[in-house]
This record gives sequence, structure tokens and C-alpha cells, in this order.
Amino acid sequence: MDKRNKIILLLTVILLILIIASFKIFNIEPERVDCFGVFQQKCLVANGDFLYEGIINFDYEEGYEYKLLILRYPKIFPMQDESSIKYVRLITLSKQEI
Repeated sequence: MDKRNKIILLLTVILLILIIASFKIFNIEPERVDCFGVFQQKCLVANGDFLYEGIINFDYEEGYEYKLLILRYPKIFPMQDESSIKYVRLITLSKQEI
């Protein structure tokens, strides 16, 4: 495959991800909570829902409420018993100490 075709393939994949992706505002609670997936763990709470796998590009500090702009997109081949959605922090809109 020549360089031109590789670039076209890469741009096509990026375009497909952007087409099926969505942007969301997440309000992150100030404390992790006990949750049960495959095993017991501590989860972030975003908009009232548990996030079992966390958010890429986000360094959580307990005791702060966050408002984040998130890119949400489906995983291509998720493993069994894991989320089929990936979350990536694009911008921290606010961080407030509680």
C-alpha cells in the first residue's frame, strides 16, 4: 500500500469515528462510589450513571465537582464484560471544590 492510500485510509477511519461519535457534557460527582461490574470497584459518577472504565485524558481529584466536554464513541471490538463506549475528555469546563 503506497503512502497516498495509507493517508486516505487513515482519513476515512477518522471521518467514520467522527460521524458515529457524539459530544456530551458530563457532570462528575466529587466522590467515587462502590459499584459492581465484573468485580467490586470504585466508579466515577457522571450525570447520575456509573463510569466503570473512567475517562481518557482526565485526572480525577476527589473532593471536586467537574463539568467536562466529552467525546463519546463506540469501541470497535470491545472485550466481553467491558463497556462498548469510550469517553475522552476534550475540555474541563469547570472544577469546583466541594
